[in-house]
Amino acid sequence: MTIRFENKLSLCTVAALCCLAAVAERQPIDRYQSIIERQMFGRPPPNFDPTVPPGLVQKGSSEEKELTRGEELDSFQRHKRDAVG
Repeated sequence: MTIRFENKLSLCTVAALCCLAAVAERQPIDRYQSIIERQMFGRPPPNFDPTVPPGLVQKGSSEEKELTRGEELDSFQRHKRDAVG
């Protein structure tokens, strides 16, 4: 292969890829709406506002965190008890 042929081949390859990218089907966001509605990561917390940057969100009190941790332990113990019995 000559350098000239390799240059032409590279140019044709780049042109073909550009054409493919231009005609590629653009998927509307509505296509993914059913996936978003499934809430795979659980429900958003109460008073959740996605427009507020994470640094400006007030953290919950330590009592709320302890309550959440207690709820997690209760749930784990119930699950463990149901699996055994």
